[in-house]
Amino acid sequence: MANRSGKVSPRGIDNDNEAAAGSDALGLLQKVVSGDKPEAAVGSLVSRLQFSSYAIADLIRDAGELKHRLTSGATASDRVLDGWKRLDDAVAQCLLRTSVSHERFIENTLHAFCEFDRNGTIIYGNAKMLAAVPDCLGRQLATLFGAMADDVSRLMFNPGPRELRELELKTPHGHRPVLAEFGRIHPGVDGNGYALLVDLSKLVDAERRAMEAAPLGMLRIDASQKILYANHKALEFLGQELAGVVGKNVSDFAGGDTPVPGEASAYKRRIVMQPRPGVSFTVLVTSVPSFDTTGAVVGKLVTLERIDHQLGRKQIAELVATEQNYAVLFDKIMAVVERFVPFDRAELRIYTPGNTYSRPICCYPKETDTSFARWFPIPEAFRNWWDRPHTWLDDIAEYLAESEVGLKVSQHPDTQRVLNQQIRSFVGVAVRKDGRLIGALNLLSKQRGIYNDETEDDLRRLAVHQVLGAVFNGYERDERAFVMELIQDISRSTDRQQLAKTVVTGLVSFFGYQYASIFKVNAIRGHFTMLAQSASPDSKFDVPDDFRWPLDQGILGLAYARKAYALLNDPDDGSDEAKAFTSVEPYRTKSELCVPLVIRGSVLWMLNLEDGRTHAFTSPEVELIRNIVDQMLPTIELLFQRLVLVQVFERFPQGAVLIELTGRILACSAEARSMFERDSVSNTDNIAEFLAPEAFEQLKPPGGTRVAAVVNGTRGGKTSVLLSSFTLSEEYDHVVVVIERLDELEWRRDFQALRVSLAEAATQVRVPLSLASTFVQQLEHCTSEVERADLVEKASRQLSRIELTYDRVMAAADLNRLSAEKPGAVNIRDMLQLILADLPKSKVPAAKLQSGRTAPVVVADAHRVHFVLASMLAYLLRARSSTAPIAITLHELGHDVAVEMTGAVRALAEDEALRDLVESARSQIALGEDVLKRVAETYGGSFQREDLPQGHVRLRLQLPQVAPQPRAMKA
Repeated sequence: MANRSGKVSPRGIDNDNEAAAGSDALGLLQKVVSGDKPEAAVGSLVSRLQFSSYAIADLIRDAGELKHRLTSGATASDRVLDGWKRLDDAVAQCLLRTSVSHERFIENTLHAFCEFDRNGTIIYGNAKMLAAVPDCLGRQLATLFGAMADDVSRLMFNPGPRELRELELKTPHGHRPVLAEFGRIHPGVDGNGYALLVDLSKLVDAERRAMEAAPLGMLRIDASQKILYANHKALEFLGQELAGVVGKNVSDFAGGDTPVPGEASAYKRRIVMQPRPGVSFTVLVTSVPSFDTTGAVVGKLVTLERIDHQLGRKQIAELVATEQNYAVLFDKIMAVVERFVPFDRAELRIYTPGNTYSRPICCYPKETDTSFARWFPIPEAFRNWWDRPHTWLDDIAEYLAESEVGLKVSQHPDTQRVLNQQIRSFVGVAVRKDGRLIGALNLLSKQRGIYNDETEDDLRRLAVHQVLGAVFNGYERDERAFVMELIQDISRSTDRQQLAKTVVTGLVSFFGYQYASIFKVNAIRGHFTMLAQSASPDSKFDVPDDFRWPLDQGILGLAYARKAYALLNDPDDGSDEAKAFTSVEPYRTKSELCVPLVIRGSVLWMLNLEDGRTHAFTSPEVELIRNIVDQMLPTIELLFQRLVLVQVFERFPQGAVLIELTGRILACSAEARSMFERDSVSNTDNIAEFLAPEAFEQLKPPGGTRVAAVVNGTRGGKTSVLLSSFTLSEEYDHVVVVIERLDELEWRRDFQALRVSLAEAATQVRVPLSLASTFVQQLEHCTSEVERADLVEKASRQLSRIELTYDRVMAAADLNRLSAEKPGAVNIRDMLQLILADLPKSKVPAAKLQSGRTAPVVVADAHRVHFVLASMLAYLLRARSSTAPIAITLHELGHDVAVEMTGAVRALAEDEALRDLVESARSQIALGEDVLKRVAETYGGSFQREDLPQGHVRLRLQLPQVAPQPRAMKA
């Protein structure tokens, strides 16, 4: 390098002291000439030559000028020669010392150095340069810097101030970061140049390790915005390899007109990145400039934080806060998610408790529901699927083919429909509430293997699992609002048809069932009658309005018999409902739910839901529908009460009027209209129009008092009546007025008295009539005139009793009163002997009394006790089958006295039906068993009839006795 006369600064940095270098040089040369410490002066000159503003040529020029001064002055020639010699020696020493210094620096420096000609071809390289790029000699220097070659060419021949630039040097061992200085060998003269390359590998490696550990994307760029390095996160954003981005301007990756700022200060901006066609995202750019020792910007350290997820979360949060319609909210959320996760179809499915069924409540984009099953049945093996660490599948068909359960699922018509649409990949997000799975988002794609862990991470960063909870809340809110509105509509219904139509229309509209109907139960005719129906527009249900169905057939009949709901999920599942199911063409029902409406133990209506899809109804919906039915029942019962009330009023035999407190007529019976002399009564009529004011005042609550009044008809007729009123408990402001004609009241009272009198007479004459009949039948068996006369006399006595009884009862009836009960002490043994004394005398007594030594006494009406005992004896005498005496026993049972009469009676007919008829006639007509039981129970006792072997019958009367009485002893 001895032939080089130019100055190379390894730092390549101008200094303010350079300006003073030239002015100091002449003074130093004068010291050399004068001999004033010449060695120190030469050393100072060598130091001055380190500045680019003072070179060897400048030194030679200054020395020549000083020689010229010496020659032109008055200095002696010997001193001139000595001065020249001193100047030449000083210049020679400076030249020698400077060249040696440069040679040593170039060869021994730790940095690479090379010289290039005016064409940019490397003609020299020091050891470090050759070690870095062994084949550099003869090559274009700019080509060693790859994508930054153009920038290097500009810097190599830049006549301006030298610059330090961070570059990537291509070596056989890869790219090596360097700090480069470019300059001219001879400043200001076109010719050869040099490049000094400071190896930054260790410093940059430390920086790059820090960049790689950063969670954000990071770029190192130079002062011209060219990328020097990008960490792996930034490369993921850009979708490039490192070699594809180094040397490129960072603005090449910005989308649209978004500029990339180049300020020499730190800044934070939001820009849109578009690394490749069709891909764009928003990043938050933070830039920190790097400076050299002079304060010039040599580059920037840029961080890229992808904030698409943050912006997406913000946008979704705004949607959740403002959108009330859950279906629209889902569509808008999916439009945001689609920017991050590609899919062909999105489904939001709701799950039943236990994960047994699921069905979609939202789809994006929307499509017509052609599902085979409304609720998809989930096999037990898949019910814990959402507990897996990963919820994505590369290929749905391949996954299902791995297990027997999966193969069965793949054969389901709904799964086949999805696979036939070429759906391959799947990723899902579980939505939980209070720790329980309530639903899930399914994203489906026709591309295989499109989803992975990063997809799940994108969905998590968007907080999809949280925001979808708002969609489910909206669905549940709509469901609650529907139920409340439906119940309000039900409660406002004033007509059965209107109520039924409201219910079926609401259920079909909200739940999407294909068909709903309500049937009336006609138990008399044995069939269901259509009351109201509703069908979805896309269903094939078109049932005639007069459709009828037998009470004992189909799912309707099964639910009617159970008085509980019946649910059919699949006609082929072998359940009791499937066995009872009866298909009705052309409706093709696959699911059916029948819920009876039971009021006071009777099925009045039947709610019937049908669908052409299997598994249309699950337990949560069944419970909801049953709750709706429960809410319907009070209104239905009220409507039935009104219906019954109207019909009762219409058919009420007396005058009946339903009025408000003001007297406005709400309902009126036919009898009342006849009294009002009106063919019809409207709701504008008032009962006060037909009554005197004082009579109308008597009708106001509390009422209950019967008052005499006159009804004034519109045609002038007047009817004497009795008015009474009472208030309805359920509707306290309504009053029922009963209007009774006085003439009919008197007739009914007389008729009632006559009926009671005839009933009393019939009861009283039963015994004497039976005995008289028995005595007459015995006349043909009498063998003597004495016995015959006795029978005739006893029969005549019984007939006389019949006449006397009839006269007594009728006389009492004429006085409007019957004989009252007169309880007193009755001696049972004496009463029996009195009865036996009326029997005819014969060789074989008809009855025989067996009693102890006591005379039991009871407290009762003597006439009624006599009636019971005589009835018992008359029955056995009338029905006995032999001449054997009837055994009468009198004995005590604790504190009671028992009278038993036992005798043989004629055998009954062999025919079972005839035998039952005869037996009933004997007990109720001949004996009067019910009457005897009521008399006995009146006095705290009992009466019993008991069939004994060999055709015998025992009759027992048991009454509590007052106190045992000792039988009187004969003297």
